[in-house]
This record gives sequence, structure tokens and C-alpha cells, in this order.
Amino acid sequence: MTDIRKGILKMKSFKKKAAALVLMLTALTFALPFNEFNQVYAASHIYKASQMNAYNFTSSPELAKKLTQVFNGNIGLYASSSCSSQTKAPLGSSKMTGSNRFYIRNNTTGSKTFGWQCYIYANAVYNTLYNEWVGNGSSFKHSKAVIRGGSTFSYRQFVNAGVRVGAYVRTTANRDCSYNSSKAHSFVILGYNEDYVTYIDGNSDGRGLVRVNKMTWRELNSWQTTGRGRRICHVVQPTDKYFDSLYGAKKASSGSAKATATVTKEAEVKTETTAKAETTTKTVSDPDSIKVKYSRLLKYNKNSKVLSGNDVLYVQTALKYIGYNVSTNSKYDSNTAKVVTQFQKDKKISADGIIGKQTWTTLENAVKAKKNAGKSVTVKYNANGGKNAPANQKMTAGKSTALSKTAPTRDGYTFEGWAKSKTATKAEYKAGAKITVSGDTTLYAVWKSAAKNEAVKAEEIKVTQQPADVKTSDGQKTYFRLKATGSDLTYKWYYQKAGSSDWKYWPGHDYASTFAPANKTWEGMKVYCVITDGSGNSVKSETITVTVE
Repeated sequence: MTDIRKGILKMKSFKKKAAALVLMLTALTFALPFNEFNQVYAASHIYKASQMNAYNFTSSPELAKKLTQVFNGNIGLYASSSCSSQTKAPLGSSKMTGSNRFYIRNNTTGSKTFGWQCYIYANAVYNTLYNEWVGNGSSFKHSKAVIRGGSTFSYRQFVNAGVRVGAYVRTTANRDCSYNSSKAHSFVILGYNEDYVTYIDGNSDGRGLVRVNKMTWRELNSWQTTGRGRRICHVVQPTDKYFDSLYGAKKASSGSAKATATVTKEAEVKTETTAKAETTTKTVSDPDSIKVKYSRLLKYNKNSKVLSGNDVLYVQTALKYIGYNVSTNSKYDSNTAKVVTQFQKDKKISADGIIGKQTWTTLENAVKAKKNAGKSVTVKYNANGGKNAPANQKMTAGKSTALSKTAPTRDGYTFEGWAKSKTATKAEYKAGAKITVSGDTTLYAVWKSAAKNEAVKAEEIKVTQQPADVKTSDGQKTYFRLKATGSDLTYKWYYQKAGSSDWKYWPGHDYASTFAPANKTWEGMKVYCVITDGSGNSVKSETITVTVE
């Protein structure tokens, strides 16, 4: 490459120099990244993706080992129909790019398919991980479509569907989201969180399994759906039972750090993969070192699979940090639920052993309070439409301190006291009352109309569009929608199955517009939504009925 550079410098013609330089850069584009990818990225992507919430796949050394096998290009591609000589090459190398045609053979059935298209490469990856391929959406036995149709991808959609690592994604140009053999694309999910998605591209831009992409959700849609005139055909992954039979708890516990992976830099892989595994068994002193946000309801049911993940690890670590005796094993087991119940009782909130948004926020605040204990914090006073608010007040976090006795003024209103919510109608603290804060805090004045002698209310909740009865079919993506106005609104949907007298909260659907794939048990189901504002006022929507055709 040095000789080529010297040759370019000797050229007299500027156009020739430019053309030669472009040629050299093109060659570098194809040569350098792939070698680097093979040596380093296999380890780093497996480790980084494990920090996402695609169901903590590196807790299984066997699956981490399989993923490294994928990165190294050992994915069952054969040059001939006899499937006797396998092509093994790192992702992005010349053997894996361009228009090279390959046969793939199902690990379980032995059936074959052939081509160079994206779905051949993506199926090869899926087949390597799960011993079957997806084909056109029907040629699999142990898998299921967790998402069918839709115009865009979203984090909430993935969380609601429970998308796992290794999920096979196919997009289509058909408006009804059906399979399209000529205008489609396939890729495989590695991990995701609220901000990013990491995935392996299958034959992207006609260059084989060339790269691992990390994109925001907006970028993903620009690249794969809306920006390409495509929609979601399906997202397919193994059933929980089959996934666990391959990479379940028993297999994971029998593995070791050595089983995780081997790439060119073996020591680097071992260090990174074991670092993640160790966080699930050792106490992490600082809960905030676990970078995770609230994303799902956590509860224990002895008749269901025990939930696990970084969000569970955060809850356990936070509880231990503030003084509760709980194991940090990343599993939401019966012991964890008992400790959560005790924490809820201590904080005087609903004690059901379930981690919802309120309990999660209360736990975060408890951690913050302990961290800031003894530190200097600031209380700010907001007159909230009035004037002459007291000056900012310095306090010591965790120490009970009297508020300023100075009261703000507002023409036509009587000052009632202070509250932490701007829209509060009742005061939490009188002027001069004592308060204990864990961090910087803003207090808002609460006013009562002197003329009418009544509290000034927040904007009244109004349901401007009621939900409508739903007609759907088994497996169809089904929406429930309403519109409402008010201040700081939150939404909770409830359902009652046909023949039942019990109404149940529908976790994970806390939005004005929500959806889920329908099933036959929905026939005759009734649904309504409760809308609540920041002051605790609530309104119930009309009750609708679901019909499954």
C-alpha cells in the first residue's frame, strides 16, 4: 500500500491522482474494516449487546459461544448441493460478500435451500443458533412470529413482544405486510435498549453478511422500513420452551468462562464475557452502575417462568444498597418478591410485591436519598402564578429542616402552602413546616381562590375520543386507542375475559394508544382505560368489546 501511495504522488495529472486515490480508498474500505471486525468486534459486540435487554443472552455461555461461531463465519454455508465442503470465513470477508451463492442445510431436518439473497445469510445465522430456518415465514417447527406486520419498529413494540437475541426480521414492500420475495430484506437482532438496536445485516447492499449495525430506532426505520418503502413482514424467534431447551438455566449453569467464545484475541473475549457473567452473582455496590431504565412490570408467579435481566439485578442491588437482605442473582424469585413487599410497606405504598412504575421510582429515590445523605442540596420556591417567593434555601440531604416562613402573594388568592407538583390542589407543606429532601427540590405554591373559596384545579380530564369496539382475527396486530386532555396524564388499561367476573390490569399497555397480537381467548373480552392526571384525579373510559373472527 505504501508503494501505491508513492506512485500516486508521482502522477502529474490532478484527475489521475484523484481517480487513483478514490480507487485506493475503495480498496481500503473493503480490506481494513473486515480484518479489524474479525479480531475485535466479535468480542465487543457480544459483550455490549449483553448490556442491552434482549433477555440477557450471555448468561448462557453456550449461546455466547454460538454467537462467536456466527461472527467467525462458521454458519453452515456450502458451495455445492452435496453440502460436503462448508465455507468458513469471518463476516465481511470476500467469501461472505458479493454475489456468492450458497446452499444451506437445516440442522434438524437436513432439507436444503439455495441462493445469495439476504434471507439465505440470515437463515444461516438463525439455523446455526436454533437448528432450523425461517424460510418464507412457515418452514419452522419450534419457532413463532412474535410480531406480524406494522409500518415501523419501536422499543416498546420489542419489549411487549419479548424480542430475544437472534430474532429473525423480515421486511416487505407489500402494504398488507405479506411476504414479498423480490422487494424484501432480512436481518438478525443482537440486542436493543431504549436508544439503540444492534443487528447483523444479511446481504446488505449486495455484500453478504458484511456488518453489524448499531442504530437508533429512528435510523433503523429509515434504513429498513419507512426510508425504503417497506413494512414489517414478521419478527420470528424460538418459543420459550425451545430456547430454554437449547440455552436454558441448566445449560447456562454448567458452562464456564472458557465456553463463552474464542476469536483472534481470546484473552479479550474471555475478559469481557466473564465481566458480564460475574455481575449476576456478585454484589454491585452502586445500583446506578447498572445502566437500565424501567421498561416492564416485574412480578413473581410460581406457575410462570421466573423473570430475569438487568432490571431485576438493579432492583436487587438497590434494595441491598439501602439495607435490605436480598440475593443479587438477577432472578425475580419468591425471596425477591417478599423483600419488595417489605420495602413497599416501609414506604407506605401498595404492598403487592410487584415492581411497577411507582415502586421503581420510589426505589430510585431511596437510592438517591442514601447517596446524597449529608450533602448540601437546594430547595427552590416557585410562586406558581404569584410573586414574592422566598429565596432559594440550602439544606442538608436526609436532615429534617424547616421551610422558609415567608409566604408568596397573588391577587385574588389565598396561599395554602407548598407542594412538589405544579398542578397540586392540596398543600403538602405549610410555610415554616419541616421537610426532609434527598436532592435538589422545587416546591410550588398552592393557591385557593379568595372569591369562590375553592382550590384552583388543574385542567379537567376530558376523554375527547372514546375507544371503539374491536374486530380482529387470531394473530393479528390489534390496536386500542383513545384521546384525552388534562395535566400530566397517565393511562392504565384493564380487561375482563368472556365468562369471567374479574377485571385485570393489562401490564405494559400504559399508553393512550396500545396494541398486541390477538388470540382466540380474546373473543368477547371487554376492555376499558383509566386516565389519571398529576393530581390523582381519574376518569374511566367507555367499556368496549373485542370480537375475534
